[in-house]
Amino acid sequence: MVDLNPLRRTRSHSNVATALTFLFLGLGVGTLAALLLAPQTGKQMRKNIRRRYDDAIDAAEDLGERASDMWEEKSEMVEAAVDAARDAARKTVEPVIRRMRKG
Repeated sequence: MVDLNPLRRTRSHSNVATALTFLFLGLGVGTLAALLLAPQTGKQMRKNIRRRYDDAIDAAEDLGERASDMWEEKSEMVEAAVDAARDAARKTVEPVIRRMRKG
């Protein structure tokens, strides 16, 4: 069954966004701490931080694209379900209305 309550959908999307935000924040802090505590020269550390930063940006962009694709796919599925329900209701109700008008 599809939940068409916009408030419930907004809350669940908000919860997911908050969870993902804290996940990435925690991963970033952990990665930065690991890099800063690892024994290496300043030049190597800066290079590693930059590389990890670029990797994190790429991963976030990929995740955003996948989430957008999933959202679009689910929206299309909901639209198709609503259209199918509307067509089924129309096919069921129209003959009854015609009979009522004749009778």
